[in-house]
Amino acid sequence: MPTYRANAIVLKENDCLKDDRLFNIYTKEKGKIQIRITGGKKIKNKLAAHVQPFFEIDMLIAKGRSCDRVAGARSAVNFSGIRNDLCKTAAACCLQEVVDKLCKIQVPDDRIYSLLFNYLKLIEDSRLKSWELEKLISFFSLKILGFLGYRPWFEICVYCQKKVFGDKVYLLPAKGGIGCSRCVKDNDKHVTVNKKTAEILGLAYLENTDNLLRLKIEKNQSEEISSVAKKFLEYQLEKPLLSFEFFRTCL
Repeated sequence: MPTYRANAIVLKENDCLKDDRLFNIYTKEKGKIQIRITGGKKIKNKLAAHVQPFFEIDMLIAKGRSCDRVAGARSAVNFSGIRNDLCKTAAACCLQEVVDKLCKIQVPDDRIYSLLFNYLKLIEDSRLKSWELEKLISFFSLKILGFLGYRPWFEICVYCQKKVFGDKVYLLPAKGGIGCSRCVKDNDKHVTVNKKTAEILGLAYLENTDNLLRLKIEKNQSEEISSVAKKFLEYQLEKPLLSFEFFRTCL
C-alpha cells in the first residue's frame, strides 16, 4: 500500500463506528483531508496519543480506497499553552472550525497552513486579555476568507465603487462588503456599523499580524469587529459557528 508523509494539524474528530477514530486534518501537502486511525479508540493504541488537537504532527499516511489511514505519527510541535487555558482553547477551536467549514477536501494552500500554525502559536504565547483574543479570531477569519476568494470589501461602496463618508456604514454580507447611504436599497439586508470598525477590518488584508495586534482597539469595538467577521463567515457557510458561541461563554 503506497504511503506519503505530511505535516498536519487536527481540525475535527468525526463520529466513527467500531474501534476506529476518524479525523479531519489540514496538511501542508494536500490541504484538508480525512484520515482514519484503525483501533484508535482502544486504550493501548499508540498512534491515537499523537493525533490530538493543538499539536503539529509529522504523519506517515497510507492511501486507502475510501479514506487514508495513519501508519505512523510523531508530535512535532506541542501547543501546550492552549490546552492549559480554557479561553485559549476556545479561541483555537474557532480557528479550527473556520478552516474545517470553509476549506474543501484536498485543495492545498500553503498560506492557510502557515496562517493556522502561526495563529495557534500566537494564541499559545499571547498575554492578551480574553476579549482581546476575539480580534485575533476575527483577523484570522477574514484572512482565510480572502485566501479562498470570499474577501469582503470594506474600503469602498460595493454599489458605486466610491469612498463611503460619514460615521456609519451599511454592512452587506450578501453583497460582499459595505454600502453608502446613497446606494443601499430598502430591501437590502444590512447592519449598520461604525465606519472606524470597517476601516480596521479592511486592514486585515493589508497589514501583517504584528501590526494588527498593535492597533488600539477598545472592548466594545472588538466586539463589533467580531460580530462583522462572524456575519460574513456565516453568510458563506449558511450555518452558525458553534465554537464562536462557546468562545463567547468564556469571556
